[in-house]
Amino acid sequence: MDVFESGKLLCYVINLDSKPQQWAVMQKELAAQNIQPLRFPAVNGRSMDGVPDPPRIRHCVYYWRQGRTITPGRQGCFVSHREVWRLFLASDAEYVMVCEDDINLAPDFRQIILESMTYAHTWDYLRVHQGRFWGVFPYATLPCGRQLCTALRDNVSGACYILNRKAADFFYRRTANMCAPSDSTRHYGWRAVRETSIYPSPVTLSEFAAESTITPRSVLGKMHPWHLAWWTMMMYRICFRVHRYSLQFLRAMRRMVFRPKPRPEDK
Repeated sequence: MDVFESGKLLCYVINLDSKPQQWAVMQKELAAQNIQPLRFPAVNGRSMDGVPDPPRIRHCVYYWRQGRTITPGRQGCFVSHREVWRLFLASDAEYVMVCEDDINLAPDFRQIILESMTYAHTWDYLRVHQGRFWGVFPYATLPCGRQLCTALRDNVSGACYILNRKAADFFYRRTANMCAPSDSTRHYGWRAVRETSIYPSPVTLSEFAAESTITPRSVLGKMHPWHLAWWTMMMYRICFRVHRYSLQFLRAMRRMVFRPKPRPEDK
């Protein structure tokens, strides 16, 4: 009995009530992998009504760090991921896989996840969807041919990932204040949370991704050096990346020297 069948690994799909078609597609994709998903009705973002423990929204801090304002879509995404972590921590499961409803899964997705779980003792946060890769340091090759690696790049993508209870609790506490997008908060590079990526990624964005309610991330083209927020944003990004790249590089070297072995019993 593997982690899916035993209930050790929960699978949540975040889906807006206004997008039933995307939920139907995700159900079909996961059913083909013999994975039973739980639907989380995404928070609209315009209202925090019904959210048991809403985060404090720090508009000023967010603006000076990100160079943009908090839209309802960004706020809804942030709160939705946080609520999934809360539900997971209230359960008896050991891991949670969080999926957004605009992804496509590789044909051998389930097998890739089960093989990655044999190395669960080496990570707290497994990035299943990474997007663009840069600075990849593999430390384990899975039987399917994909690799577990330490990625330097902070490419923000929260389309699919797995957390253990330690990481979920840490991120839940760190997001009590919304000062950055949910995925940026996870990808900051935390010493307390060991991050690993699957390479190449077994998840790609579907055609529904173009219909995202979250506005485009890029703001550099809309700002100029004579904007004060441009300078505060650039300083934050420099500090962010120096911190992350340094931590991930040291983590990569450690993993490459002390090559971890798989533990099939965790599968």
